[in-house]
Amino acid sequence: MSAGNDSLLADSAAGFAGAIRKLFEDPEMRRGIERQARRTAEEKYNWDRIAEKQSRLYRDLLGKP
Repeated sequence: MSAGNDSLLADSAAGFAGAIRKLFEDPEMRRGIERQARRTAEEKYNWDRIAEKQSRLYRDLLGKP
């Protein structure tokens, strides 16, 4: 199991179960991951950001600056 700022990763079923158990056992860690995951979602995946990336893609495809 490895920890990121906004997620936990596991490479096996046992590792995944362990990561979930860790979240139940460590509420402070869980809240920290929840806060950072929300921040990441709001910063990277909000509609304005998506529209900006889509617009840039269209401009690139059309060869416009």
